[in-house]
Amino acid sequence: MVGEVNRKPNAGLLNLALNKFPHLRQYANDYAVITAPSVPGDDRQLESYPPSEDYNPIPGKATTELYNQSVPMPYVQNLIAGDMLHHVGAIDDTTGEPVSPTYQALKQAFLATITPEQKKVDQRAYQQQAPLYGGNPPPFDQWMQTSRGDEYIMGLLSPDQADNWKNFYTPQQRQVGGLLNQYLQGKYKTGPR
Repeated sequence: MVGEVNRKPNAGLLNLALNKFPHLRQYANDYAVITAPSVPGDDRQLESYPPSEDYNPIPGKATTELYNQSVPMPYVQNLIAGDMLHHVGAIDDTTGEPVSPTYQALKQAFLATITPEQKKVDQRAYQQQAPLYGGNPPPFDQWMQTSRGDEYIMGLLSPDQADNWKNFYTPQQRQVGGLLNQYLQGKYKTGPR
C-alpha cells in the first residue's frame, strides 16, 4: 500500500526497472527495492544504499528506498532504474574492482566530458549538499564518482518527472550517453559486463 513502510523487497518494482535497462538483469540478485512514505519537509524521491552501508535496510544488497510513490508509473520506473546505476557504476567494497568494468569505463568517459562551467555548478551543488553528511562530506572528487556523476547519467537516460537536467548536456555528453544506453540495453559490443 502506498505510504506504508515496507522493508520487504518489492520484486514488481525491481522488475519494472530491469525492463527499462535489461542488461542489469545480470545484477538482479544484487538489488532490492523497498518503499517508505515521504517525510514532511524532505523532498527526496528515493534513497540509495550501497550493499555494505551501515544504514542499509537490506544489508548485502544495493537497496533503493522509494519515497515518492505518487508519480506516474513511467517515472517510477525511471527513478528506480536510474538509482540502480549507483551500484553498477560503483567499486565493489569486497573486491576493490568495478561492479561492471564496461559501465565504469563508459562512466569515466562521460565524466571526462564535464565542462568548466558544469564543474562550477557541481562545486556549488557539493557545497549545498555537504551539510547532509553530518560535518564529514566526502572529498569533491569522490562525491563526483559516487553521487553527482551518476546524477548526470540518470538525468540523461532515466529522467524524473521534472526533467531538470534536459538542457544541461553537451553534444559529446549525449554521444557518450548513447553508448551508456546501448550498454544498459545489452547492445554494447565489448563484452557482457
